[in-house]
Amino acid sequence: MARSLAPSQDDSKIKNKERGLITLKEALTLPSNEIEDLRDDLRREIEDKKEIGAYVEQLTGSEISEYLSGVPIAIKDNIQVNGWEVTSGSNILQGYKAPYNATVINNLLDSGLAPFGRTNMYEFAMGSSTENSFYGVTKTLMITQEFQVEAVEEVQQQSLAVSR
Repeated sequence: MARSLAPSQDDSKIKNKERGLITLKEALTLPSNEIEDLRDDLRREIEDKKEIGAYVEQLTGSEISEYLSGVPIAIKDNIQVNGWEVTSGSNILQGYKAPYNATVINNLLDSGLAPFGRTNMYEFAMGSSTENSFYGVTKTLMITQEFQVEAVEEVQQQSLAVSR
C-alpha cells in the first residue's frame, strides 16, 4: 500500500499550533481557563499590531471591547452589541451606543462565543475595503517567505497525492 504524500490532518494541526492558530471547532472544546488564556493572547496581539488597523480599538487607542466571556469573535462595527459604540465606520455616528444586542449577537452568545473587538469597515458598509472608513485604512500583514514556501510545498504534495 502506497503512503500518501499529502500532509495529514495531524500535521496541519501541529503547524497551526506552532503558529499560534486555532480553529473555531478546537476553541469551542477548550476549558474556561484556556479560553481566558486565548483571550489574553489575542488582546496582546491586537495591542502589539496597532499599525494594521483591523480593529477600531487599534485606530482609536482605546481598550479592546469585550462582552461577557467565551470564545472570542470579532464583531463588525455595524452590528449592535449592548453598551458598545457602533459607528459603521462613520464620523456621523460617533458616540452612539447600542441599546440592545442584535439577534446574531444573542445567537453567538448562546453558542459559547463572545463579542471581542469591533472590526474596521468601509463607511456604512458601502464598499468592500476600508479605504473610506472614518478610522482609516486597514493594512494587510506581510506574508513571510517561509509561509509562502510552506504553502507551495503543501499544494505540491496534495497535487502529487491526487494524481496517484
